[in-house]
Amino acid sequence: MPVDEKLWHKAIQKADKAGYPDDVEYIMKLYKEMAQLINPSKAIEKSQTKIKLMLGPSEDFRDVRCDGCGALLYRELIKSESVNRVIEIKCKRCGKVQIS
Repeated sequence: MPVDEKLWHKAIQKADKAGYPDDVEYIMKLYKEMAQLINPSKAIEKSQTKIKLMLGPSEDFRDVRCDGCGALLYRELIKSESVNRVIEIKCKRCGKVQIS
């Protein structure tokens, strides 16, 4: 029997109402569907999509571009420029490694 007994019994009841009281595969399918509805994190993992974030011009950020081809590498918060750090990034367009 699966982990969530209450959900398993609900799946059995649904299968019985649908006319499949002894069909274990059908009951298991119902159980899995209900488990994903109750625990949406599992469903989210399966349906993750990439979202492209479009940033417009802003006075709070500065564009860091590739020295080789001029492609936008990333946008940096102007307030964070005073922080001493080294960023090494490879341009996807021309392949040049830039250190800033």
